[in-house]
Amino acid sequence: VIRLIRDFLWHGNKDAHAGCCIVSWQKVCRPLALGGLGIRDLHRTGVALRTRWLWLQRT
Repeated sequence: VIRLIRDFLWHGNKDAHAGCCIVSWQKVCRPLALGGLGIRDLHRTGVALRTRWLWLQRT
């Protein structure tokens, strides 16, 4: 999923080839205040949501 988002952002389609990125994906995922574009890292967001759901079930 991250690859699709990254390819669309850089090239405007889902079938882009690697090696054409201008900025690293880690820099793009930084908050706006730290010089990034504020795009969420979907893997970390998914882990955070699943952890929150487990926490809400227990409390």
